[in-house]
Amino acid sequence: MDFRVIGLTGGRPFSVTAEHFRSLGGDAVLFNPDMVCGPAHLLSAAEHAARAFRNGTNRSKTLATEIILYAAGDRQISKAMRKMNPKDPERPVAAVVINMDDLRLEDIGAERCDGILAAGIGKAKALGIDRYGEGIDPESLALEMVAMLEIEKK
Repeated sequence: MDFRVIGLTGGRPFSVTAEHFRSLGGDAVLFNPDMVCGPAHLLSAAEHAARAFRNGTNRSKTLATEIILYAAGDRQISKAMRKMNPKDPERPVAAVVINMDDLRLEDIGAERCDGILAAGIGKAKALGIDRYGEGIDPESLALEMVAMLEIEKK
């Protein structure tokens, strides 16, 4: 599987964005950018989710939901969805785009804005990461959180 992490401008219903990627033969999982600690955070979540499906250790029925579980660092689907799902269609969203090369963002009036993916202490706090003061950058802490979910599943 091929995963790309991008930031997108808002201004359209989330269903329109998701349907756009499906119509092009791919898929996308949308996230609240305030809960994303760097592109590597979502990329790691997607790779862990894909591995869980390959190994038969997935907790959810769909790859998209499994990615959300890993990104949230949570084993409960409803809790992970509340935490990670975008809240306002007028605001930018973060996306894990699956198996797509040509995104054709202009077709839905979107533009890339990868700056919204940047990690920060506020985002780490929002994710529930409480070790941000130990001299470790927030993106590394988010990667650790994703990996810890793998260990907790065993």
